[in-house]
Amino acid sequence: MNLMFVLLPFFGVVVLNLPFRTIMKKAAFWVTLMVTSAQVVLALFPAKYPLMSASIDSVSRIMLLSIGIVLISTLFVQKYIVRDEEKLFNLRSLLLLVLAGMNGVVLVKDI
Repeated sequence: MNLMFVLLPFFGVVVLNLPFRTIMKKAAFWVTLMVTSAQVVLALFPAKYPLMSASIDSVSRIMLLSIGIVLISTLFVQKYIVRDEEKLFNLRSLLLLVLAGMNGVVLVKDI
């Protein structure tokens, strides 16, 4: 499960930066919203699947939940702040990379 919190945002960045740039610009909001919403759901309801057998402690779950909520609110606010479509697309890709980085920092077991 720990790996999914880091790989899912990276997968979202890869999907957004596929060669179909015009289609991906329109889908960037929804891809980013789905990835961050999946994080919130996975943080609230930890899965019991063999693939996701690694456990996450309660503090990490709270941090993952708060990161997801803040990034979802950022996603909705940035539509009104940034007017340029290209900058908005780049900001959404950057938001997914930041999500992966923050999740990696929260889920590290030793420093």
